[in-house]
Amino acid sequence: MSAHIEQQSWEKYWSLESLGIHEYTGPSVQERQQQNDNIWKEFQRTIEKREDDYYVRLPWKNDAGTLPDNKSIVVKRLQATIAKLKHDPVMFQNYHETIKEQLDQNIIEEVDESIPTREAIIHYLPHQAVLTPNKETTKLRTVYDASAHLKKAPSLNDVIHQGPLFLPKIYDILLRFRIGNVAMICDVEKAFLCKCDCMKETETLHDFYGSEISHNL
Repeated sequence: MSAHIEQQSWEKYWSLESLGIHEYTGPSVQERQQQNDNIWKEFQRTIEKREDDYYVRLPWKNDAGTLPDNKSIVVKRLQATIAKLKHDPVMFQNYHETIKEQLDQNIIEEVDESIPTREAIIHYLPHQAVLTPNKETTKLRTVYDASAHLKKAPSLNDVIHQGPLFLPKIYDILLRFRIGNVAMICDVEKAFLCKCDCMKETETLHDFYGSEISHNL
């Protein structure tokens, strides 16, 4: 094996790309990186600190289509979720308590449908139960599906940017983790749910839960 080929082999071996944690390779890398930099700058620019919490905006795509009112499909998804949960009354009650806990913690809020929506487009997020009985803490989670969409219509995931991929940074984190004599780790409880959208966009994301659930309890 020549020195050049051997060098290429080692570079490929050590490359993060060979670990499968790069989203793009080749010429697309720079273009994607520039887009991610712009998204990150806009995200930091629009963060609002209010008395109760931090508020952020969704990273809408400039060329995104109109997000439709998908109420019909979400109602059907809710009915299917209720029908499934009714086979296990204990799990049904746990699901209800999980939603109530999110209301109490201001993760979600009840929408008064009698209040005008200021011509905003309303988009609904279906939710379902994910069971993890082997876990000590969270045995049941509510998962919101931002990929749900009507036929030939975009979903929420289709019209917002994915954002930067932070997975490549894990390599550096693991190295630093092993260098010191003492390592400390921490976790944010329900980090994905701990977010707030600006008032301009709160009417965009709704989910169904309410009288139909309460009636079945």
